[in-house]
Amino acid sequence: MSRRSYMQICGVARALDLLGERWTLLIVRELLLGPKRFGALKEALPGVSANLLSARLRALADEGIVERVELPAPASVEAYALTERGEGLRPAMEALAIWGFGLLDPEAELEQGWTVRPSLFTSTLAAAADPVALAGLEGREFAFDVDGDRFAVTVAGGIARVRHGAPADPDARLSTGLEDFVGLARGEADADDPLLRDLFGALASGGIATAGAR
Repeated sequence: MSRRSYMQICGVARALDLLGERWTLLIVRELLLGPKRFGALKEALPGVSANLLSARLRALADEGIVERVELPAPASVEAYALTERGEGLRPAMEALAIWGFGLLDPEAELEQGWTVRPSLFTSTLAAAADPVALAGLEGREFAFDVDGDRFAVTVAGGIARVRHGAPADPDARLSTGLEDFVGLARGEADADDPLLRDLFGALASGGIATAGAR
């Protein structure tokens, strides 16, 4: 089935030709955190049907944005991952996440039943973090388990990146609940571990942790 096109010689229009369908950018968002099995993608995107998810993944694969890979042992199962072309979307996705973060009103939206995942919250903070603030954490890796959302934060080259799953040998670990985690991220509380204190301070350096809705 052919997809609709804006038929404009414009980078934005062409990008929207490929990425403008519902759920497509959220699939890319998930894969920026690392390869995911089909079932894990569907679980991370409540509301998308299996048929629609399959169609979106097929379209992304046809355009060379997503590919099928085999996860290493002990998993050894098929998963979806971004290609080099797909990874090229990272700067645009991070900028979009930071821009959209300022439009959120978390307290009101949680009351309305919106979902929240600490890994995505942290990923946006990491994208906004000041490289100077991250300098003292170069080469460090952190493991988080926040109400069952397990993810890692790695600092390299003055950039903090978030990926799903638990690292094998992190420099520091934190297992906590969502409310306490948000308090740490907003600077309303301090972590016991000095490395974690430094990380949360660096993540707050972008100035968006306490941003509210416009």
